[in-house]
Amino acid sequence: MPGNTAPFVRKTYEIVSDPTTDEIVRWGPDGTSFLILQEHSFQKDILPKYFKHDNLCSFIRQLNTYGFRKISGSKDMNSEHNVLEFEQPDFQKDCPEQLTQLKRKQHKKSSRRDQPTAPMGDDVSALVDDRTKMAAALSTLMRQQQETEKTLKALWEELADAKRVVADLETRKRPPVANEPADSSAEPPPKRVKYPPIKVESSPGISPNCITPPDNNGTRPPKTNGEWPQSSDNESESDVTSAARNMAELSSHMSRFPPQPT
Repeated sequence: MPGNTAPFVRKTYEIVSDPTTDEIVRWGPDGTSFLILQEHSFQKDILPKYFKHDNLCSFIRQLNTYGFRKISGSKDMNSEHNVLEFEQPDFQKDCPEQLTQLKRKQHKKSSRRDQPTAPMGDDVSALVDDRTKMAAALSTLMRQQQETEKTLKALWEELADAKRVVADLETRKRPPVANEPADSSAEPPPKRVKYPPIKVESSPGISPNCITPPDNNGTRPPKTNGEWPQSSDNESESDVTSAARNMAELSSHMSRFPPQPT
């Protein structure tokens, strides 16, 4: 077997060519394909000996990467189990020199050159339309923001006016500190005393005209015969002293009559 054969291809060729495992896996009748007769035994007994796993699905995926094709409707008259058959033009019985032709398929990465490109004009037109729509939406948002700011300003002014009105009403309702309400428990003012008319009797040394109260808060007695009494220069008492003496005399006469309540 050539030394440059892929490890997976070499191990698969050894598995199929081993005559001791023909009941599980072997070449097809014409030697151009191989058969897996017992799937369970193959993945539990055969795969772990050659590979680091016992996954049949993984083994089949590896076959596909090297160009093997599954043949559908395969049957084996000597086996009661389902049969899996695979073929590859360069994988044939007694032809190990052809194994060097089996290469792993390389997945082609799609390049930008292979992808169809849309005309640049369409992209530019779409970008212009999007920009126009965005500008219109931004203008609408700015206008709505301005209207909202005006509404908020008006509301703040109305609130300030309402606060001023409430403050004025509270000031008017508050009574002045000096004008406190009268105390209901206070005693009522005393009744006004009404004195009876004073009848002055003539007394020796006192003339009724001399005890008449002075008019206009004056300090001299009233006129007698149209003239004020003359006071001499040597008079020792002043007019004020004379008025006080007259009032004292009047009080002594009034004390004779008790006051009568109204």
